[in-house]
Amino acid sequence: QEDTALVLFYQAYLHSQLQEWESVESLLSRAIALSPEVKEYFNLRGVSRFKAKNYMNAAADFEAALALDSGSAMDLANLGLCHKFMGHTQAAQEFLSKALEMDPGLDFAREQLKDILPK
Repeated sequence: QEDTALVLFYQAYLHSQLQEWESVESLLSRAIALSPEVKEYFNLRGVSRFKAKNYMNAAADFEAALALDSGSAMDLANLGLCHKFMGHTQAAQEFLSKALEMDPGLDFAREQLKDILPK
């Protein structure tokens, strides 16, 4: 099952490079059903859902990735972006700030945080 899930992940990655986000989501959903302990599966599915503007489900995927690896600054930043686009400014500020504390090099997170901070 783990090998099949890994093959599905690589297929999904290929589709992500082609920006075929629907295919990415369906392949990763199958991979997660087979091997739910791999944070990268949730991360990439979250990205695909984010690209489709499905921010609530994308946020759930980034939360699942963080449950598997709480030290992932990228997943925290992505979760912050989801909350920003859902209109949850306070949560967005918290997640983006925490991501930047963990990895000050996340320039996109810094820019997004500046965009929502009070002027």
